[in-house]
Amino acid sequence: MPIWLRKFTFNKIQDYYKKQSEAQKQQTKSGNTTNVINEDGTINTPEFAKVSKQYNSKDQRVPKYD
Repeated sequence: MPIWLRKFTFNKIQDYYKKQSEAQKQQTKSGNTTNVINEDGTINTPEFAKVSKQYNSKDQRVPKYD
């Protein structure tokens, strides 16, 4: 692969991923979503607790199979 084509391809791929990253950051800043993982990779404990409540509640309508 010629060097000019390699550089061109690399730059196109890099631009694509930069645009994807910017779009994702913009979406999280819009405020209509909740993210339980912070940007540094740690878990946002209060948000995780809020989201987990729906999974920890016992629903009587669900049949138990023993």
